[in-house]
Amino acid sequence: MSTALALNEELNLGLSKIECGQIAHTTEVENRTGLGDVIGSYFGGYEVRIKPGAPGIGKIRKISISPDICVICATEGILETKKVLSDDHLRNNIIKSGDRYLQEILNNSSITVSEIIQISRKFSFEIGLLTQEMKKALISLEEAGFKDSSMIMLGKSIFCITDKRNMGEVHNILKKELALWSIINTTIDHEGVRLIEK
Repeated sequence: MSTALALNEELNLGLSKIECGQIAHTTEVENRTGLGDVIGSYFGGYEVRIKPGAPGIGKIRKISISPDICVICATEGILETKKVLSDDHLRNNIIKSGDRYLQEILNNSSITVSEIIQISRKFSFEIGLLTQEMKKALISLEEAGFKDSSMIMLGKSIFCITDKRNMGEVHNILKKELALWSIINTTIDHEGVRLIEK
């Protein structure tokens, strides 16, 4: 998405933001590098995709989240999306579990961020992509009271959402459990993708 926007600007292509989003989405699908990231980054914030597709085609539902929330991620690298999406058995497991959990989310019009993350957590444990060290770190976070944590799809990575005042404690738990992993502290952008300088 950012590449499409930047090239559009640099090459004076005259495409709208939504056209750039549709190109980015099509490219991801064709190359099996993702299926829903573009529309999420397009709108920003915390959202649930209720209809698949590119911006202008897919539909999202924004979920309210406090501006004091931050995200702490731990990563050791990638799980190649193309490889996962090309594995028929794994893809079928993901679709079967994903459909069930997605309906649980969509059927609850007042669902909270915390409830969505709990569903995400169940999904990540069920589909078999978590390593033992990822499971151990997620369990340690939960035992310390940070239950809003799960796996990043797709990556050899996990995340925890918490108030900014708890960032240090979450960071320390992840550093203890995943000593050689990169730890990233970030916030949630509520504006969506945009050019910030020319």
